[in-house]
Amino acid sequence: ILVTSALENEGKSVAAINLALAMVEVSNLRVCLVDGDRLHPSLEQYLGHPRRLGLTELLQEEIGIDQAIRQTALEHLDLIGAGTASPNPALDLERLQALLNALKRRYDYVLLDGPAVLSTNHPSLIGSVVDGILLVVRIGATPKGLVEEAYQMLEGLGGNVLGTCATAADGPVGLTINRSAFALA
Repeated sequence: ILVTSALENEGKSVAAINLALAMVEVSNLRVCLVDGDRLHPSLEQYLGHPRRLGLTELLQEEIGIDQAIRQTALEHLDLIGAGTASPNPALDLERLQALLNALKRRYDYVLLDGPAVLSTNHPSLIGSVVDGILLVVRIGATPKGLVEEAYQMLEGLGGNVLGTCATAADGPVGLTINRSAFALA
Protein backbone atom coordinates (compact mmCIF):
# COMPACT_ATOMS: atom_id res chain seq x y z
CA ILE A 1 0.00 0.00 0.00
CA LEU A 2 1.41 3.37 -1.04
CA VAL A 3 0.74 6.13 1.50
CA THR A 4 0.98 9.52 -0.19
CA SER A 5 -0.53 13.01 -0.19
CA ALA A 6 -1.16 15.80 -2.67
CA LEU A 7 1.34 18.16 -1.02
CA GLU A 8 4.18 17.92 1.45
CA ASN A 9 3.56 18.32 5.21
CA GLU A 10 0.12 16.72 5.22
CA GLY A 11 1.05 14.02 7.75
CA LYS A 12 1.51 11.05 5.39
CA SER A 13 4.57 9.67 7.19
CA VAL A 14 2.86 9.83 10.59
CA ALA A 15 -0.25 8.28 9.05
CA ALA A 16 1.88 5.45 7.58
CA ILE A 17 3.52 4.82 10.96
CA ASN A 18 0.17 4.85 12.77
CA LEU A 19 -1.34 2.47 10.23
CA ALA A 20 1.64 0.12 10.65
CA LEU A 21 1.32 0.26 14.44
CA ALA A 22 -2.38 -0.57 14.21
CA MET A 23 -1.68 -3.48 11.85
CA VAL A 24 0.91 -5.14 14.08
CA GLU A 25 -1.61 -5.10 16.91
CA VAL A 26 -3.43 -7.87 15.02
CA SER A 27 -1.84 -11.15 16.09
CA ASN A 28 0.75 -12.67 13.78
CA LEU A 29 0.61 -9.94 11.12
CA ARG A 30 4.06 -8.97 9.86
CA VAL A 31 4.42 -5.46 8.47
CA CYS A 32 7.30 -3.77 6.65
CA LEU A 33 7.34 0.01 6.58
CA VAL A 34 9.39 1.39 3.66
CA ASP A 35 10.48 5.02 3.37
CA GLY A 36 9.97 5.70 -0.30
CA ASP A 37 10.22 9.47 0.08
CA ARG A 38 13.87 9.72 -0.88
CA LEU A 39 13.70 13.52 -1.25
CA HIS A 40 12.34 14.10 2.27
CA PRO A 41 12.82 10.89 4.28
CA SER A 42 11.52 10.87 7.83
CA LEU A 43 10.61 7.37 9.01
CA GLU A 44 13.99 6.56 10.54
CA GLN A 45 13.95 9.82 12.48
CA TYR A 46 10.37 9.31 13.70
CA LEU A 47 11.17 5.76 14.81
CA GLY A 48 14.45 6.72 16.51
CA HIS A 49 16.79 4.95 14.10
CA PRO A 50 19.97 6.46 12.69
CA ARG A 51 19.94 6.98 8.94
CA ARG A 52 21.71 4.29 6.92
CA LEU A 53 21.64 2.46 3.59
CA GLY A 54 18.16 1.55 2.40
CA LEU A 55 15.77 1.85 -0.53
CA THR A 56 18.10 3.87 -2.78
CA GLU A 57 20.86 1.26 -2.46
CA LEU A 58 18.38 -1.61 -2.89
CA LEU A 59 17.10 -0.14 -6.15
CA GLN A 60 20.68 0.39 -7.33
CA GLU A 61 21.46 -3.24 -6.34
CA GLU A 62 24.30 -2.10 -4.05
CA ILE A 63 22.92 -4.02 -1.07
CA GLY A 64 20.64 -7.00 -0.59
CA ILE A 65 17.22 -6.99 0.97
CA ASP A 66 18.45 -8.55 4.22
CA GLN A 67 20.96 -5.72 4.64
CA ALA A 68 18.26 -3.09 4.22
CA ILE A 69 15.61 -4.52 6.57
CA ARG A 70 15.84 -3.27 10.14
CA GLN A 71 13.89 -4.49 13.11
CA THR A 72 12.04 -1.92 15.16
CA ALA A 73 11.26 -2.03 18.87
CA LEU A 74 7.92 -3.63 18.01
CA GLU A 75 7.69 -7.30 17.21
CA HIS A 76 6.41 -7.94 13.68
CA LEU A 77 7.24 -4.40 12.44
CA ASP A 78 10.34 -3.95 10.28
CA LEU A 79 11.68 -0.86 8.54
CA ILE A 80 13.54 -0.08 5.34
CA GLY A 81 14.84 3.47 5.35
CA ALA A 82 15.16 5.71 2.32
CA GLY A 83 18.92 5.33 2.04
CA THR A 84 21.23 7.92 0.57
CA ALA A 85 19.57 11.24 -0.18
CA SER A 86 19.57 12.43 -3.74
CA PRO A 87 18.25 15.73 -5.13
CA ASN A 88 16.75 13.85 -8.11
CA PRO A 89 16.44 10.15 -7.26
CA ALA A 90 15.90 7.95 -10.29
CA LEU A 91 13.08 5.45 -10.15
CA ASP A 92 13.40 2.06 -11.82
CA LEU A 93 9.84 0.69 -11.71
CA GLU A 94 10.89 -2.85 -12.62
CA ARG A 95 13.35 -3.01 -9.73
CA LEU A 96 10.82 -1.44 -7.38
CA GLN A 97 8.18 -3.96 -8.41
CA ALA A 98 10.64 -6.84 -7.92
CA LEU A 99 11.51 -5.49 -4.46
CA LEU A 100 7.85 -5.12 -3.50
CA ASN A 101 7.15 -8.67 -4.70
CA ALA A 102 10.03 -9.98 -2.58
CA LEU A 103 8.72 -8.07 0.45
CA LYS A 104 5.16 -9.36 -0.13
CA ARG A 105 6.50 -12.92 0.17
CA ARG A 106 7.96 -12.07 3.62
CA TYR A 107 5.28 -9.81 5.08
CA ASP A 108 1.51 -9.69 5.38
CA TYR A 109 1.56 -5.95 4.56
CA VAL A 110 4.11 -3.61 3.01
CA LEU A 111 3.45 0.08 3.59
CA LEU A 112 5.38 2.41 1.31
CA ASP A 113 5.60 6.01 2.52
CA GLY A 114 5.93 7.82 -0.81
CA PRO A 115 6.63 11.39 -1.80
CA ALA A 116 3.83 13.91 -2.28
CA VAL A 117 2.03 13.44 -5.60
CA LEU A 118 2.28 17.02 -6.81
CA SER A 119 5.96 17.45 -5.86
CA THR A 120 7.25 14.76 -8.24
CA ASN A 121 5.86 12.21 -10.69
CA HIS A 122 7.14 9.25 -8.64
CA PRO A 123 3.97 8.62 -6.59
CA SER A 124 1.84 8.37 -9.71
CA LEU A 125 4.33 5.93 -11.21
CA ILE A 126 4.69 3.97 -7.96
CA GLY A 127 0.90 3.83 -7.73
CA SER A 128 0.86 1.76 -10.90
CA VAL A 129 2.91 -1.06 -9.29
CA VAL A 130 1.36 -1.24 -5.80
CA ASP A 131 -1.84 -3.02 -4.82
CA GLY A 132 -3.46 0.09 -3.38
CA ILE A 133 -2.99 3.74 -2.47
CA LEU A 134 -4.02 5.66 0.64
CA LEU A 135 -4.24 9.41 0.00
CA VAL A 136 -3.56 11.52 3.10
CA VAL A 137 -5.25 14.93 3.29
CA ARG A 138 -4.65 17.62 5.94
CA ILE A 139 -8.05 19.06 6.87
CA GLY A 140 -8.25 22.82 6.47
CA ALA A 141 -4.87 23.07 4.75
CA THR A 142 -5.02 21.24 1.44
CA PRO A 143 -7.11 22.90 -1.27
CA LYS A 144 -9.83 20.57 -2.56
CA GLY A 145 -8.75 21.14 -6.17
CA LEU A 146 -5.23 19.88 -5.43
CA VAL A 147 -6.59 16.77 -3.70
CA GLU A 148 -8.75 16.08 -6.76
CA GLU A 149 -5.76 16.65 -9.07
CA ALA A 150 -3.61 14.24 -7.07
CA TYR A 151 -6.39 11.64 -7.06
CA GLN A 152 -6.82 11.93 -10.83
CA MET A 153 -3.06 11.65 -11.41
CA LEU A 154 -2.87 8.49 -9.32
CA GLU A 155 -5.85 6.85 -10.99
CA GLY A 156 -4.83 8.09 -14.44
CA LEU A 157 -1.74 5.89 -14.41
CA GLY A 158 -3.65 2.83 -13.22
CA GLY A 159 -3.40 3.37 -9.47
CA ASN A 160 -6.01 1.85 -7.16
CA VAL A 161 -6.91 4.57 -4.64
CA LEU A 162 -8.34 2.69 -1.68
CA GLY A 163 -9.43 5.79 0.21
CA THR A 164 -8.32 8.88 2.07
CA CYS A 165 -6.99 9.52 5.54
CA ALA A 166 -7.76 12.90 7.11
CA THR A 167 -5.11 14.45 9.36
CA ALA A 168 -5.18 17.50 11.67
CA ALA A 169 -8.92 17.14 12.13
CA ASP A 170 -10.86 18.33 15.15
CA GLY A 171 -13.33 15.70 16.22
CA PRO A 172 -14.15 12.19 15.04
CA VAL A 173 -12.92 12.11 11.45
CA GLY A 174 -10.25 9.91 9.93
CA LEU A 175 -10.08 7.14 7.42
CA THR A 176 -12.50 7.04 4.50
CA ILE A 177 -12.52 3.84 2.50
CA ASN A 178 -13.46 3.51 -1.16
CA ARG A 179 -15.53 0.35 -0.68
CA SER A 180 -15.60 -0.44 -4.40
CA ALA A 181 -11.80 -0.77 -4.28
CA PHE A 182 -12.25 -3.79 -2.02
CA ALA A 183 -14.88 -5.54 -4.14
CA LEU A 184 -14.22 -9.22 -4.63
CA ALA A 185 -13.43 -10.41 -8.14
